[in-house]
Amino acid sequence: TVMNRHLKNGDRVVLDGFGLFKVGLRTKPAATEKDFSPAKNIVGSRLNFQLKTHCTALHP
Repeated sequence: TVMNRHLKNGDRVVLDGFGLFKVGLRTKPAATEKDFSPAKNIVGSRLNFQLKTHCTALHP
């Protein structure tokens, strides 16, 4: 899907009136920048969603 392609490219996907999707990565530390390898140091991923909300104050 178009959304899947954008998420795989690291883009944020906004669905108007609904919210925002983005991919988050879980990593292990590397001793140096040169020692970092995506295959070795990226240990997980997740899809993050942020709901678009409009808050209104409630008065009792």
